[in-house]
Amino acid sequence: MSGNFDKEVLVLIAKGVGIFIQEDMGVEVVEVSDTTFYISRYQPPRFYTAIGIKGDFNSVIVFNFETSLIKKLSAVLVPEGFSREETLEMIADVPAEVANITLGLALQDFPEAIDDVSITPPFKLDDALIKEIKDSKLLSIKIRTVAGDILCSMIKR
Repeated sequence: MSGNFDKEVLVLIAKGVGIFIQEDMGVEVVEVSDTTFYISRYQPPRFYTAIGIKGDFNSVIVFNFETSLIKKLSAVLVPEGFSREETLEMIADVPAEVANITLGLALQDFPEAIDDVSITPPFKLDDALIKEIKDSKLLSIKIRTVAGDILCSMIKR
């Protein structure tokens, strides 16, 4: 599949994330860029998750969340009444929850040329994948919210 097709898929995913963050999480989205860019020298931040797309379109989508946004989303997604340790575990899972929901919904709107795809459960990057990422450029797009940014990046497989 062409680079333009990759960009089309990434923009579609980012728009889905933006809609979910604003409509379901109540966090105002300032901008969902429709312009992709390449980053290199990737280092996973504190709050991130990855999801694989398999089938007609093989890639890994990495979602990076600013800490300030995770705090805001946690206020909605993490229930009260748990121990501090349990609460911290649930907060660490917020990126995976957001990514899983939004990518699952975005699959429904994938271009017709992609008709046989599935997604993996969210996962953390292992050392081999981090090395692969560091050795290549990642197609990326930014979602800006009033509470912080999300960077969505694609690794072609």
